[in-house]
Amino acid sequence: MLLSADIDLVRRDPIITGLETLLDADAFATALDTALPTVSVRAAQATYVRYKPGTNCLVAYKVKTDRGSVPVYARAYSAELGVKLGHVRRVYDQPSVLDVGGLCLDKLDTSVYVWPYDYKLRNLAHLSNPEQRTVVIDQLTSHVPELSGSILTDLRYRPERRYVGRLDGATRSGLFKLYRKEDYEHVRSAATAFYSTELLNIVPLLGESSCYHALLFHWQAGCPLNDSLWNTTWEPAVFRDTGKALALLHGQDAATLPTLIDQNPRDALAAAVQSIVVLCPNLERQVQDLAKHITTSLAQSPEIRPIHGDFYADQVLLNGNQITILDLDNATWGEPAFDLATFAAHLWRMVVQGNGTAARAVQIIEALFAGYDQQGVLPSRTQIALHTAAGLLRLAPEPFRYRRENWLQRVHALVLAAEEILTHEHIRT
Repeated sequence: MLLSADIDLVRRDPIITGLETLLDADAFATALDTALPTVSVRAAQATYVRYKPGTNCLVAYKVKTDRGSVPVYARAYSAELGVKLGHVRRVYDQPSVLDVGGLCLDKLDTSVYVWPYDYKLRNLAHLSNPEQRTVVIDQLTSHVPELSGSILTDLRYRPERRYVGRLDGATRSGLFKLYRKEDYEHVRSAATAFYSTELLNIVPLLGESSCYHALLFHWQAGCPLNDSLWNTTWEPAVFRDTGKALALLHGQDAATLPTLIDQNPRDALAAAVQSIVVLCPNLERQVQDLAKHITTSLAQSPEIRPIHGDFYADQVLLNGNQITILDLDNATWGEPAFDLATFAAHLWRMVVQGNGTAARAVQIIEALFAGYDQQGVLPSRTQIALHTAAGLLRLAPEPFRYRRENWLQRVHALVLAAEEILTHEHIRT
């Protein structure tokens, strides 16, 4: 059933024929059930949306059938882009739990891909065939005999972006990642750009395959920093150490880190503003004014350093006296304030959503900054605040992307939080 905000969105974008069906999980389940005569589709749950107004909309689902739960994703196009349905027709005869690798909902100009078939991650299909899967794993583990013949367990999958799984051998485990062709060279270089120190731990790369666009990492044990955020017992030391570890990462030369940046923070902010305006037209003037102020104030950039690019609590593990920083896929050259602010923006998002308190968020941020300042040079508070506001705007479309209840109100709340960050720091014009 569509929310009123979804209905308004569909009315504003009649060009994408299947948009209404894709945003309505019940309607999609019915359409899929009709298109699959040999399978009974009982329900569908949307887990992720990627939407380009007037062009296409991708929705990932967990589909419940009489044969079990199956990952499926669909992409609805505008009628003039219906030619892009051609690829999915080529995987129709491929085997899957639903008897087809993909299919077209022609009246909706919509393609549907059934796990493990993916328009961009074409090597993903190799993992469903035991013989092909063995070839891929053997290539990745050629220098890690303990992982030869490992069992692969699915962990995370983002259609047309990335697959993550766990390899378990008799005495060792590894983290398996499969990428789009266009992303592979960057992430491979970023994976080896940093090194561990006494405090900072970087997960080592164990294997790579340019043929399959796959990387294999050591499986890293530890306690997620996320578990320490809202504990009743306040432990500032872990956040100070996290700040120190981040400063150590920023201080490295990162000689192999690619210098070409496909999308800088200002481009990402502009894209976020466009998404917010599409979702909430009444916020157009408000978010455009915010973005203009942020980009103007950040026009004079400080020193550019190697940065993580997506740094927040989920990317940190605590293991004894070491801080492990995970997932360097987005590592690039940028402003150190960007990483600190991204961490803060994720915290403030949690507070806005009712998952933590403002008082504790301030304590965490101050401890993080204090640790960073002990190991390096803390960027100016103004720079961090500007990047934090930008980070909240980048996060603002996510309630819609992840199909949260009352997503419209949640988007509004995150935009308001971005404004409050700048007002609190007294840097609004």
